[in-house]
Amino acid sequence: MPTPRSAPCLPPPHRRPPAATRGSVLIVALLISALIAVSLASYLSLNLSSTRLAKSSFDGYAALNIAEAGTEEGVWSFNRAAASDPLAWEGWTGNGSASWKKFSDFTLGANTNGWVKVYVDNPHPPPGRNPKVIAQSTVSAPGSLLVQRMIEVTLRRRSHFANGLVAKDSVTFNGANATVDSWNSDPDSDPATAAVDFSAAVRRDRGSVASGSVLNNSVVVNQAEVWGYVATGGTAPEVGSGGSVRGADTPPTVKVDPRRVSTDFSADFPLITAPTDGSPVGTLAATLGTVGQTTRWRTTGIVLNGSQTADHPRESYAGSHGRLGRPSN
Repeated sequence: MPTPRSAPCLPPPHRRPPAATRGSVLIVALLISALIAVSLASYLSLNLSSTRLAKSSFDGYAALNIAEAGTEEGVWSFNRAAASDPLAWEGWTGNGSASWKKFSDFTLGANTNGWVKVYVDNPHPPPGRNPKVIAQSTVSAPGSLLVQRMIEVTLRRRSHFANGLVAKDSVTFNGANATVDSWNSDPDSDPATAAVDFSAAVRRDRGSVASGSVLNNSVVVNQAEVWGYVATGGTAPEVGSGGSVRGADTPPTVKVDPRRVSTDFSADFPLITAPTDGSPVGTLAATLGTVGQTTRWRTTGIVLNGSQTADHPRESYAGSHGRLGRPSN
């Protein structure tokens, strides 16, 4: 009798996950995508804000530079007017007591432009008056707000150099009675009042000596007394046993006050063509010049010794060297 065959083995039927499980996976994927989208949006927003802030800072610094350029234009016109230049205030609009001008030729690239309005309160100030220069600059860029900066500068008259006695190479004092100090001959800033003459009562410790040289003998004080400040281009001044660099606030036992000595002085010395007029001077008399008269002379150098004095007003042209001093006797 034949044996019956067994039925073939078949894999179990594939079961699809429930619908609830499929929905949960989709929600998680959407949440992750939303989180990535929010992160990207926040990063893009931060990047855009940083770019705008950098552009605003750039425009702000550019506006500040333009405002400084405007003040320089005003100062330049004042200096040219002081030099009797008839074109000093050319292009300026004024009403007698004030002048103003707009400079608008500033191109910063990327369609960004700038301009500055400069105002001066008195283009021809009288003696004792300190005029002001006010500059307002504006920078305009596409898609950005206007950026403005303002600078106000108060001017005052001064000498060509900030120091009283300045030399390109060296300054040497000879004798034991040479002194450097200062005084204010016009304390009330009123040209109508008489000038105050020098005396011990009005003496001040603001006399200054400077040399742009970096050599060891840039300033040789020797036995002189500097009642003020000394500045050199790199080396300390040479001070003798009887010399000093002091001030009113210097302790009595200190001969050279380090607070009144600096070694970082620098200055521009423009090339000057020596004039050819003036009377040649050989031997100096006891007094050089005449009080109340302007004297013009020419010499290769000036040496004042003993009781010799140079009375003002005067005009002098010295050659390669000048030396001031008085012997100890």
